[in-house]
Amino acid sequence: MRDLRTLLSALIIALCVVVGISARAYFPETATASTQNIAGLESSVRSLEQRLNFIETRIGRLEQQSVLSSTTQTSSTRNELEFNLLQRQIGTLQGQIKEIECGLVRLDERTLSSRARAERSNDPCRLNPDAPLRFSTPR
Repeated sequence: MRDLRTLLSALIIALCVVVGISARAYFPETATASTQNIAGLESSVRSLEQRLNFIETRIGRLEQQSVLSSTTQTSSTRNELEFNLLQRQIGTLQGQIKEIECGLVRLDERTLSSRARAERSNDPCRLNPDAPLRFSTPR
């Protein structure tokens, strides 16, 4: 986009030079005609400058809109990916917490007497307290 602005500026300068050279070639160099031609030329140059400024402003706005829309799309895609990753990590952590809780219940069960074990509920973590504790490895 900066190259476009540079090109646009160069075109403006070239246009001004061409208009100036053309005005000298087509109009005689008399004092009154020269003054009138200069006024007309200045008016034309101002009009061209205004138009070119308008075009340059529009190009700047389009650049900003383009950058904002690409940034918004990129950041929302990145946010979705990060959100999904965090959800998976939370799920993994919740699974590990459940395994640890179950392991603690099994250790607690090992410390109870046989009679106290019989009075406990049918919690799957309490079913085989003498089995070794095995935790899944984190991914």
